[in-house]
Order: sequence, then structure tokens, then C-alpha cells
Amino acid sequence: MNTGFHSHVTCAGRVRDICRVNLERNVEGWCEPPHKALQTDKGKLSCLLQPQKPRQPAFPLSLVVMPTGNGTAVREARLGDVAELARLRWDFRSASQAVQSWDSFSAEFQRWFQSAYVSSRWVVAVAESNPGRLCGCIFLQCVEKVPNPGATIRSWGYVTNSYMAPEFRSRGLGGVMLRLVVAAARARSLEFLIVWPSPEAESFYQRAGFLPVVQQHSSPGDSPPLELLLA
Repeated sequence: MNTGFHSHVTCAGRVRDICRVNLERNVEGWCEPPHKALQTDKGKLSCLLQPQKPRQPAFPLSLVVMPTGNGTAVREARLGDVAELARLRWDFRSASQAVQSWDSFSAEFQRWFQSAYVSSRWVVAVAESNPGRLCGCIFLQCVEKVPNPGATIRSWGYVTNSYMAPEFRSRGLGGVMLRLVVAAARARSLEFLIVWPSPEAESFYQRAGFLPVVQQHSSPGDSPPLELLLA
């Protein structure tokens, strides 16, 4: 996995570079690159999934923990990981957005994650280098779509906050985490995934079957989503 593995929105017009993966097909290991575009709601939506209590594991039980053979393991995040996830987010973003103290940010992140975790709107894959010590993560937000007649439960997923500590890059951990996220998306019957990758991370997602939106929406009468930048 290359250095700078992460995803983010960079500027207006980046919608043409958004990568998306079709979850209709189920191939062992990685998903098969899609061959058929799906109609999508245009724009970026808020998530309205109903909370599930008690929270059930998001991943198939056989994939909850995946040893990687190099002293690390990849698994679904637990509520007890909140302090470590706050640290990873701080390491990821603080250099370019250091406008808040660590103590203040950590407290706000932990409040947010506790609410997100119990809501079941978010799924998080983590890489654990030592018991209780995380070295990487990928977040998946589940976004509910407006019901259709005959298809009242419809959702898609937004992949974000993909980060690996520099000393653990190029070991294959990011690929294992992404496999778990895709498995969780299939288990939840999500229709597709979208990610805004950095230029350095595009090949990482493309190897997993993600394609630019303009390639997904290439059939006659099918247009790619549009984006309105609000900040």
C-alpha cells in the first residue's frame, strides 16, 4: 500500500474522480470490477438508518478478526477503541488542521464515536499492532435511500477516514481492512460504495474494483452524480 493512503474531498469538480464499486457481485477475496452502472440518487445524502440495540457485529463472523501473519490483526472496531481511533484521526489530520487542542478534540471525537457506534450507521475496520494499540482504520458510513415500491430498504456506503500509520504501510494491512469493509457492506445489502481518494490512493481502490463515476455511468441516458461545494 502506498504512502499517504487516505481518502478525502479536495475541491469542487472532484466528482469526476469519485470511485465507486458495485456490490451486486460477490467474488472471493475482492469484489469483481462492476460491468453495469446503477442509477443513484444525485448528491450527498444524510444517513437515516434506524439504531439497532444491542449492536450486532457488522462483519460476517468468519471475518471479525483476520490475523495478517506479521504480528498484527484486522478486525471490526469496538467501543473500547474510541481513544485509539481519536489518536489515529489526530495523527491523520492535525498537521494540516491544527486549530484545536488535542484534549478538546479527543473529548469531542469520543462523544461523536460513542453516538455513531450505537447507531449502527457507521462500520469501522481497524488494524491492531498490539493488544489495544491501533495502527490503521477505514470508516464506512451507511446511507439510507428513499424507499421504492417493492424495495423499501435501500442503502449505499461512503468509505472515508482511511489511514495507516507510516511505519505500518506497504504491509498489506490496508487491503485487508478494505476487504472487511466490503464484506460488511455486502452483509448489509448495500447497493454500492463511494470513496473520494487522494491521487496517491486511487490505484489502491481500483485494485479492489472501484471505478470512476464517469465510467460507471457510461450507458445512454445515465449521467454521473453532480456535486455542489458548500464550503
